[in-house]
Amino acid sequence: MRKVNKNDIVNLDNAANAFSVISDETADISGKEQLSIGIRFLDKHSNPPKIREEFLGFTPLDKLNAQSVATNIISFMTDCDLNLNKLYGQEYDGCATVAGQEGGVSKLIGETLGSPTKRTSNLSDLICYIKLLKMLELYLFIMIFCYLQFDTLTK
Repeated sequence: MRKVNKNDIVNLDNAANAFSVISDETADISGKEQLSIGIRFLDKHSNPPKIREEFLGFTPLDKLNAQSVATNIISFMTDCDLNLNKLYGQEYDGCATVAGQEGGVSKLIGETLGSPTKRTSNLSDLICYIKLLKMLELYLFIMIFCYLQFDTLTK
């Protein structure tokens, strides 16, 4: 198996027509908050061409607000020499910080970098709403199950 370094990944990504950033906040073993950052792109140089997801690294987070997360993502991608004009997608977990038409991470990155990333803000919000609906669906299922079990036990 050939070892791939970050520069090789960035070069392949910059050769692609577009890419999306994948990011998630997490705490390391000492409790320090950090952001994991990866990218997804079409590798045109593989035969046949394939979609690749690659981890690029971690960056420390001093604050967990949307502005800090957005600034860290942009700085990290800039430091990696990624062509930010090709950023067409943003994928996040951690909906509380990311969602929001007024000031979510996706919207802030879109405003900072300009088009075409502005249109990805609604997608991030939609993903968060879908996760919320799935949680509500599970909660409702549990409530109905408990009600039916209790009703059966009392008869």
